[in-house]
Amino acid sequence: MSERILLGFDGSPDAIAAARWAAREARLRNASIHLLHTYDYPYLERLDHQAQDALAAEAHTTAELGREVITDEAPEIALDVTVEVGQPAPELIAAAADVDLVVLGRRGHKPLHRVLVGSVASKCLHHTNRPVVIVTHPDE
Repeated sequence: MSERILLGFDGSPDAIAAARWAAREARLRNASIHLLHTYDYPYLERLDHQAQDALAAEAHTTAELGREVITDEAPEIALDVTVEVGQPAPELIAAAADVDLVVLGRRGHKPLHRVLVGSVASKCLHHTNRPVVIVTHPDE
């Protein structure tokens, strides 16, 4: 059975660095990658269909960016991409049950200065029993 790496991807610079790292690690391990992007919006179900469709389209565009980063780094890697509606940490924790390694960017788009690890990465570190690798953008 081949190894599987779960990559949480939100399109941030740290997530792009994590995608590159995951692609290189997958190549070394002969592993596949499952890229997971989640999105949510307060009261999503109350938005009209046009607004819901716009949010979904933006989420798929972000996930496709992750696909491009991975295939540019390691085109031979088996990759599946999933976009889910939901909060990132619970979705990643649930998906981690079926993988060998979780790879995340240090933090997402919310620039909280002096924070070592973002809230999603912190929750995943504390609530999954899989190894978690936290990657930061090289300029940090």
